[in-house]
Amino acid sequence: MERLLRLPAAAIESVEAQPVTRIEIEGRDVIAPVIALPTLLGRPASAIPVEAGHVSLVLLRSGERRCALAVDMLSDVRTLTVEALDAPASEVDLVAGVAMQEGERLALVLSPEGLVSRWLRDEGRLASAGLGSVPAPQLRAAATILVVDDSITTRTLEKSILEAQGFRVLLSVDGLDALNLLRSGEVAVDLVVADVEMPRLDGFGLLQAMKNDPRPAPVPVILMTSRASAEDVRRGLDLGAGAYITKQKFDQRELLATISQML
Repeated sequence: MERLLRLPAAAIESVEAQPVTRIEIEGRDVIAPVIALPTLLGRPASAIPVEAGHVSLVLLRSGERRCALAVDMLSDVRTLTVEALDAPASEVDLVAGVAMQEGERLALVLSPEGLVSRWLRDEGRLASAGLGSVPAPQLRAAATILVVDDSITTRTLEKSILEAQGFRVLLSVDGLDALNLLRSGEVAVDLVVADVEMPRLDGFGLLQAMKNDPRPAPVPVILMTSRASAEDVRRGLDLGAGAYITKQKFDQRELLATISQML
């Protein structure tokens, strides 16, 4: 990560229909492609965010090649302790870990090396995305999703993915906590995404209890777990899960597409 930039929107030019910017580095002009960060992360192609007539950029370099990631805003520079994260396999290359902020808020820490590798791997696809914005899947933006997982890092990762799509996200630390929330009627939950292996009440037990209770019974459930055996998948589906996703093969696009089908 070479430099943080805040440039006038007019500094973003178009070369062969692709957004680029010219940056002076060591006395010479360097042309760097500009890519919206959500697009690099595999979400639907996004227009480059402009705030008050300016664009915020994170300049990444690999050898002599550079790309500029367009982000919503640059808020601070600080030193944080980064803890390891048990991220799904497909996200390990992009997520360096998790850091604690004030008020015990967790922040996912992206890996500059992983972002550069993703850019070099997907350069052709990213270039075709250009400045345009394609419609996102027609998801219910007002829907409320309950994420149930005893791992705080997994909950944080799923929460960030879902909130980026406009969902309201509630969190529970295990099946019993989730069941109490669902039975309370304090909030209307449209869908549950639950792990299987949890203390007190596991995902299978939560699913069975929901289907035996008239109030939460209609709420669709997605089981997302590291237990990938055919027996576990069959058990989850037999108990009434709408979908069973294994963390080893986790792809956020698959999760969002599944949610779109179930809402």
